[in-house]
Amino acid sequence: MTQTNTRAMLQTAFLTAIVVVLFLLGSTVPFLGFLGTIVAPATLGFIGVRWGARYAILGGILSLLLLGGIFGMWATSMVAIPFVFLGIASGVVLHLKWSYGRQIVIPALAFMVGMGVTVGLSMAIMNVNMVDTFQNLSAQVQDEMVQTYSQMGLEPAQQSAMISQVKQSFDFIKGAFLAFGFAIASFYAYLVRMITGWGMKRFGFGPLPFLPVGQWQMPKWSAYLLILGWIGQYWGSKYSLDALAWVVPNLVILGAALCLVQGIASFWYVLGLYRLDPKLRILALIIIGTFMSQGLIILGLVDILFDLRRRLYARMNNRR
Repeated sequence: MTQTNTRAMLQTAFLTAIVVVLFLLGSTVPFLGFLGTIVAPATLGFIGVRWGARYAILGGILSLLLLGGIFGMWATSMVAIPFVFLGIASGVVLHLKWSYGRQIVIPALAFMVGMGVTVGLSMAIMNVNMVDTFQNLSAQVQDEMVQTYSQMGLEPAQQSAMISQVKQSFDFIKGAFLAFGFAIASFYAYLVRMITGWGMKRFGFGPLPFLPVGQWQMPKWSAYLLILGWIGQYWGSKYSLDALAWVVPNLVILGAALCLVQGIASFWYVLGLYRLDPKLRILALIIIGTFMSQGLIILGLVDILFDLRRRLYARMNNRR
C-alpha cells in the first residue's frame, strides 16, 4: 500500500468517525439534529473531493455499519441513508469537477434515491407502509384544522369555504410530493456543497469555485414547466380532468421553484448593477421573498424567457 493510499485510508477512517459522532449528537440533542444532517454529508463530501468516489463510498458504508451497530439497521435506514447518499454524490461530482448545475442536481437526486431506499426497507423489513403512514398523518392534521375552523364561530358559508381551501391545499401538496421532495433535496445539496467548500478552504486544500448568485442561470425548460403547469391548472379546474391531478402540481411546484431561484439571481444581479451593499441586498431579498415571493417567480420567468439581465447590462453600459 502506497503512502498516499495509507493517508487516504486514515483520513477516511477519521472523517467517518466524525460522521458517526455527528449523527449521534443529532439523535440525542434536538438542536443539533438539523446541523448534523448537513455537516455529516459535507464530511463525506470532503472525503470524496480529496480522495475520489471509492473512499467516499467506503466512508459511507462504514458510517452506516457503525450507526447500524449502535442504533440498529432500521433506525439507521430511517435517518442516515438519504444523507449518506447525498454526501457521497456531492463528493463525487465535486471531485470530477462537473458543471455547477450537476453539483446540485445529482446529489439532490441521490438524496431522493436514498429516501426511496428508506421507504423500501421500511416496507420490506418492518412491514411499515410509509405511504399509508403519511396519508394517515395528513388526514389527521387536516381533520384537526377542520375542527379548529368549526370552533371559530364563523358563518357557515365562511366555514365551508375555509374547510374547502384546506382540503384543496392538502390535495395539492400530496399531488406535488415529488416536486416538494426534489426542492428540499436541492436545498440540502446546496448547503452541503457550501459547507464542503468551506471545509476545503479552511483546512488549506483550496476553495471550490462556485458561480456568484448573480450569475446563476436556470435551464430554459424551467419556464416551460411553469407555463405548462399553469395551463394544466386552468384546464383541469375548468373541465375537472382527474388525469391532471398528479401531473400538474408537480409541474407547477418544480417550475416555480426553478423560476424562484432565477428570480433571486436576477434580483441580486440588478441590485448589484446599482452597487448596493451586499448586506442591504440580503435584507431586500428577505423582505421581497417574505411578502412578494410570487414577484420573484415572475421575475425569474421573464429573465429565463427574455434574458432580462443581459438587456439591463447592455442598457446601463449604453448610458455610460
